[in-house]
Amino acid sequence: MDEAKTVTAQPPEEDVVMRVEDVTKEFNGTRVLDRISFELRRGEVLGFLGPNGAGKTTTMRILTGFFPPNKGKVWVRTCA
Repeated sequence: MDEAKTVTAQPPEEDVVMRVEDVTKEFNGTRVLDRISFELRRGEVLGFLGPNGAGKTTTMRILTGFFPPNKGKVWVRTCA
């Protein structure tokens, strides 16, 4: 599957600082993230909890631009 970078600079709403929509990630045909979605608004705190292999590190690597998602979109508001 072609990996296209879909991390963009601006989310659509003013108070949204991060939005993840239907993000899927596969490695060698194994799906490690399956259509995750969430958003983070100004003033909120976000944490990832889960057992080993749940996809926490993969999600963080996608959010920071280290890995591109196979499908889905990520918006991260930049400080200006």
